[in-house]
Formats: sequence, structure tokens, C-alpha cells
Amino acid sequence: LGSGTGGDAPRPDDWQCPNPACVNHTQMVFGSKPTCSKCGASRDGSTPGDDFYPVEKGMQGGDMPDDWMCPNEQCRNHTKMVFAKHSSCPACGTARKAQKPGDWLCPNVSCVNHKNTVFGSKLQCPKCGSPKPGAFGGCMGGMGGMGG
Repeated sequence: LGSGTGGDAPRPDDWQCPNPACVNHTQMVFGSKPTCSKCGASRDGSTPGDDFYPVEKGMQGGDMPDDWMCPNEQCRNHTKMVFAKHSSCPACGTARKAQKPGDWLCPNVSCVNHKNTVFGSKLQCPKCGSPKPGAFGGCMGGMGGMGG
């Protein structure tokens, strides 16, 4: 007896999303997941704000209430939208709460700048020294020295 991850062989702890507008209402959510990955509904039927949002296959950024526009005017996601699950723009790396284009979040989860932003001109976090994500590719233009 083989058990796949899809098709008609759900595992005993898999569950159907209680949101009738969600694609997972007729499909299954993995039992290891506390909430539906498509609409955010929990197994018991509650959602953030207790509102169900219709979810369709092939959704784009801007379809859900917490999706956001990239603050970097030069980025393609400034006119499109970024999914709410992202804390920084996947196209240019600008943080969601950036004051200026290029500001970024420290990748070190224990650093205060993981929730705040670091100025885009900095190649490493001034609090913990973690490098700017993607900085090794020379995206910032010149390769400035690390001296004081």
C-alpha cells in the first residue's frame, strides 16, 4: 500500500479547510499544518479577524488583504503587489517597512534589526554584523572598503 502526498490517499490526520470559498475546502490540508496555507483558516474554523477570504488557484499579489506594495519605486513590485507572507520584496530585497528603497531586514532572527530595517547603503547589519542578503553579488554598485 503506497501513500502519496496527493491524489486520493489522504493521511488520517489531514483535514478539509472549513472556509467554503477556499480551494482546500474540497481538497485536503496536511495534518501537520495548524492553518490552511491558502486562506489562513485554522482547523477549528477561525481565521485572523474571523473573515474568510476567497482563494483561487493562480492568485497574484494583491488578492489578499495584507499583501503590500514594494516601497522601492524602481522595483517591478512597486506597481504590482508582494504576498503578505514576505517581510521583504522578493524582487529587490527592500524591506516591507522600509523608509527608503533598498532598506533591508537583518537575516539574524535574534537581532533587533530583524524586525527593524537597516539602511540600504549598509552592506552589513550595524548591530550584529550579519551581511546584507544578496550583497555578495555587487548589487550596490561599487565594492567599498571595510575600513573605518
